Amino acid sequence: MTDTTIVLLPCINGCIRKGTEDTDHPEPLVAKRGMFCLRCFGKAERALRAVPDLVEHVVSNFPGTITKVSDDVRVSGTSERSLGSFSEQAWVDADAIYSALAVYSAHWAKAMSISPPAPARRSWRDEHGYVLGLPASISPADARQTAGVMSDWLLIHLPQIFTFDQASVNEFIDGLAPIGSIAARWPMVERPRTSPMPHVQLSICNGQIKVWPAGLPGTEVYAVCEKCGHQFELDEYEEAVHAYLVDQQETKRARQAAAARATREQNSAAHVQKRLLTKYGQIVGHAS
Repeated sequence: MTDTTIVLLPCINGCIRKGTEDTDHPEPLVAKRGMFCLRCFGKAERALRAVPDLVEHVVSNFPGTITKVSDDVRVSGTSERSLGSFSEQAWVDADAIYSALAVYSAHWAKAMSISPPAPARRSWRDEHGYVLGLPASISPADARQTAGVMSDWLLIHLPQIFTFDQASVNEFIDGLAPIGSIAARWPMVERPRTSPMPHVQLSICNGQIKVWPAGLPGTEVYAVCEKCGHQFELDEYEEAVHAYLVDQQETKRARQAAAARATREQNSAAHVQKRLLTKYGQIVGHAS
């Protein structure tokens, strides 16, 4: 009778199931994608799936007009454009994603002996073959298309890519890791901010108020109490915050004035006490 037992090997990276790291018997994650576990595979997969939306969003933060400098003044390995201080980081981040996709698409295509996706073949490079970044004056939609073709190509071939050697695959995973940092730097949904005012109106619940940015076009900023759920109209919220801050300032001034009075009174009392003790202390001393 043939033994059909399947031996499951641990992930070659030694990954351990979360929550068991500090136990007497840490549980290794099983290799299910070549020699790698699903956690390692998922890092690359999530980064690649995020690319199209992220690149489009980052490029939308570029200025309206981009000018490409001539080749004779361009620094090797960089793409220089007319940048504002706000948009410079956006260019750097978008170029980093594009360059990584172009480099890895070409690398894995060669390793698998297949043709790389068209954007990787036509990528903007210098005379030494280094990928410089996204083409100048590219629109957000075109950036999405260009990066999306390469990320989709890598996703299709990802299971095969994870059958290659440990060093190459880990370098690939690490090369895609900055995409997560870039996504955190350019959130596609703005985060709410905490109001300086607790909810002291109406129900006086003293809950924390969150101010949410506008979402879809045509929507407005709104504020909501996270404790009782009361939602403020924008005008109502702004008036309430103004009144609250004025009241806080007046309360602060009153406290400072009271503290100053108390200090003056204390200093005055201490001066009188010192004078009396000096005077009557001498009398007591003579009396003794």
